[in-house]
Amino acid sequence: MRRCLHMINISRVLFPDKCSFPGDSLRYAPRREFRFPVVVWHLTGRCNLSCRHCYAEAAGGSGEFPLESGREFLRLLSANSVPALLFSGGEPMCCENFFRYLEEANLLGMKVTVSTNGSL
Repeated sequence: MRRCLHMINISRVLFPDKCSFPGDSLRYAPRREFRFPVVVWHLTGRCNLSCRHCYAEAAGGSGEFPLESGREFLRLLSANSVPALLFSGGEPMCCENFFRYLEEANLLGMKVTVSTNGSL
C-alpha cells in the first residue's frame, strides 16, 4: 500500500480567506503537471536544547555531510529544479556548515526555509 504524507496548514484549512502564505502555491495549487518535490534536508541530529518531546540529541553523532558533499547535493537539487529547500534537523544552526550551505543555496537561486528552534 502506498502512503502519501503531507504537511497541512490547519489555519488555512479552517480560514481559507484569511490565511495565505508565499508557499501556498507549492502546497495547494491544482496538480495538473508533474512538479518536483520540496526537499527537507535534515542537516544534523544535534541540537542545543534537550526538549522531552524531541528526537534530536544535544550531543552525539550527527551524521552530517562533509562540506563539499553538501555543496554538490545543493547543486544537484538546483540542477533538477527543486522549487524549495527546507533546512531542518535537530537544530540546523548546530551544523558546522549551515551558513556555507545557506550561502551556496542563495547563490544557486534556491528558495530556502529554515526550521529552527530560534534560540541561536
